[in-house]
Amino acid sequence: IYDTFESGSIDPAWQNWREGPYAIVNDNNRHSQSTKTLRADFADDTMHIFVLGEGVGYVGKWYTRYYFKFASNLNWDDPARGTNPGGPYDNIKVWRASHDPWSTDHFCNIYWAWREDTSGSYFGIEGSPSPNLYTGLNPKRDVTLDVWHSIDIAYSENSAIDEPDGCVTVWFDDKQIGTWSNVITSTTAYPGRAKYLMIAAGMHCGWGRASESTYFWMDDIYIDRSWARVMLGDKSTFSSCTLREIQIPTAWSSSSITFTANQGSFADGEQAYLYVIDENGKSQIIVGAQPVE
Repeated sequence: IYDTFESGSIDPAWQNWREGPYAIVNDNNRHSQSTKTLRADFADDTMHIFVLGEGVGYVGKWYTRYYFKFASNLNWDDPARGTNPGGPYDNIKVWRASHDPWSTDHFCNIYWAWREDTSGSYFGIEGSPSPNLYTGLNPKRDVTLDVWHSIDIAYSENSAIDEPDGCVTVWFDDKQIGTWSNVITSTTAYPGRAKYLMIAAGMHCGWGRASESTYFWMDDIYIDRSWARVMLGDKSTFSSCTLREIQIPTAWSSSSITFTANQGSFADGEQAYLYVIDENGKSQIIVGAQPVE
């Protein structure tokens, strides 16, 4: 799924979970090619979650990329949101995979939770002996208000119950900030497998409402059940890229890939490299530096 909201409506593949009202607006566009964004308000409700996956069944792998921006008036220390262990906004879950989002018993509940304190953000896996996976990202310190940021997550579950071979890699603003390959995502006690992905536009803020309208925007939400993808990058090595834009595949075989070009935030004439990332997350340049048009 790739949702830019340019149609003026939310893709029907999403399921709006709980409350959390949204609006598609014509402001705060991420780049010059964009005319619409999705907006929500931390003062409206604590749940701002999209759900993808009902009826899909177990898939084992997810790749997620999306953009978000917080309003300039966000108060990280807003007393209306209470005194929580990591600060008033410490339960923002920006990504979540679960066995069943409709039940209070989330067997396979893998989530990326942000904290404002010195412990930083982490991936937590409920019911797993794997420890929390700390990224070092502190949103109060590292997230600039009124600026668009990107999040990427590549996730795969363990190959069998209790096996320590699940994988998680996370990028913030196209910089890798954590990768783990020994994660236990399902156990004998918690054997559920992730059939639902809750976010790519989650911002589940678990405690209290902001004391005044505090908007956040989301755009260009991309989710696939494979790590294989095509991207534009601004540098000659994928790891050194500081600007990337996802491309939208329409056909993929062992010998060819067809995709819809997405210029995104690349300016006309700016040099870019075309990368193909395979199912295992390894990147390869397919086209060298060429001007974007």
